[in-house]
Amino acid sequence: MKTIQTNVYIKQRGLLILDIPEDIPLGEHKVVVVIDEKTGPKKKKSLLGLWKEYGRAPGSKEIEEMRKEVWGNFPGEDI
Repeated sequence: MKTIQTNVYIKQRGLLILDIPEDIPLGEHKVVVVIDEKTGPKKKKSLLGLWKEYGRAPGSKEIEEMRKEVWGNFPGEDI
């Protein structure tokens, strides 16, 4: 008997996808599956409010002011 610990992916309709080591011979084998309920499907987090800790985003007027400040002294002619 050989014990293999690996991650699996369970798809719709109960289809289980399992990668096994290459040293397991082809043919019929008895397999025991243990489902660790603590590592079940991960809950998806909402993106709403993802950046709220950084405050509100700058508006178009603020962006334009920043552009003028940064590019104000940049020479306009070609080099």
